Amino acid sequence: MRYFKLILFTFLFTFLCISSAFAGWTLTIPDSSVSMYDYDHETEPGKGIVEQKWSWREATSPTWHTFSTKEAMVNDFNANVKNNTDYLIRLEVKDIEGEWSFPSVMLVTTRPDNLPPVAQFSVSPNPVVVNQTFVVINTSYDPNGDKLTSKWRYQKPDGSWTGVTSSPPTSFPTEGDYTIELVVNDGKVDSEPFYQTVKVIPENRPPVARFTVDTQNPADRLATNPLTFYDYVPLKYDTSNSYDPDGDPIVAYQWYLKKASDSTWTQYTNPPTTFENLGPGNWQIGLAVLDQPVIPQLTPLWSSGTPTKPSEPSYIVNVIVKEGFMVQGYIEPIPAERRRKIRIYGEAVRPSNPNEKVDISSMRAEIPLNKLPSGYTTQTIQMTYDPEKQRYYCDFLIPDKEILKNEYGVTMQNGLFPDDGTYQVRIIGRKDNTEKEAILEFNIKGHIYERTIIRTKSY
Repeated sequence: MRYFKLILFTFLFTFLCISSAFAGWTLTIPDSSVSMYDYDHETEPGKGIVEQKWSWREATSPTWHTFSTKEAMVNDFNANVKNNTDYLIRLEVKDIEGEWSFPSVMLVTTRPDNLPPVAQFSVSPNPVVVNQTFVVINTSYDPNGDKLTSKWRYQKPDGSWTGVTSSPPTSFPTEGDYTIELVVNDGKVDSEPFYQTVKVIPENRPPVARFTVDTQNPADRLATNPLTFYDYVPLKYDTSNSYDPDGDPIVAYQWYLKKASDSTWTQYTNPPTTFENLGPGNWQIGLAVLDQPVIPQLTPLWSSGTPTKPSEPSYIVNVIVKEGFMVQGYIEPIPAERRRKIRIYGEAVRPSNPNEKVDISSMRAEIPLNKLPSGYTTQTIQMTYDPEKQRYYCDFLIPDKEILKNEYGVTMQNGLFPDDGTYQVRIIGRKDNTEKEAILEFNIKGHIYERTIIRTKSY
């Protein structure tokens, strides 16, 4: 049988005596005293209830007077109510799937004699997890204030009923729908039975972490198993194959990273998009995911099976990262002379094979790096690519002291650029977001005009 859930039916009756001789009675059932809905459709209009049956009868009569609305039943009851008589009021409801609830019955009376007790209780939480404790709150009462005894039993998911006990169940061992019944006795008569259905659900199962990693451009793969690429290559990740066996949403992702030879994982909010700052080697990328059960009684779990974030991933992908390129170059002529140009060459090559050229995005030179006079700054030159020789180059005119002084207002000092001595140049190659550099040195010795004069005198 489909699980039908009538959460609560506790309606309060108000009788108004309209004469001291009890010549007439008026029954009212406030809307606020009736609560009913289907767990499966609780948030929908009507809360999943599509039909109601309201009935009344004299307690000693076998015949129920049944109506489709509360108002019609109350009107008929008030038109036929008598003094010194016990009555039963009954409510049944039907859900969208066509299942009817167990009836909920209340006693009302117009006699001053002993009134039968009323059985009622609530269960919290509901639904409840297998083997977890729930609380049954017994709110039964006796109109005459008599002491009550309770008789409890419940129907198992297979339809069979247990024996009667004096206390309610507090947990159930298997999943399914259990219906608890309560009958109370005031020492004279039994109440009508009261029912609550408890849905028992399985423990939350942990989600499963899965992901793939690949180069954004398939042509950048050096191998696929394991994925092998250069450190500057942009990566992409796909976590869409992570899943939860219960169908709950995955709400958090925790990434992990370590070299294969290391024992400790480092946690990251996001995985690396390149390995340019991490370096080459055999790496492991890990992932753990967290679910969020739809049913609030269940505890969210990580894919490790724990409610707290794990120190290690539950899914790992191995990758091999190779150093992408290095920069090398040279300068000519050496030594250099003031008032004469030097040419700076640079190229990107594989570290494992300096003769293998690498196509990069750009290269620039910074000159000079050291021995700068006060007020003089390093100059940056964008280098030109020579496709025939697969290298970059640029020219730089070495100034002389007087020109440098006149142009920049710098007072030259011996031993500082561009005096005779050894100076450094930095060349920087760029590939996507990765930059590699090399430091080159050149010597300055003399002035080209001075050398020309000396040679002229020698002839």
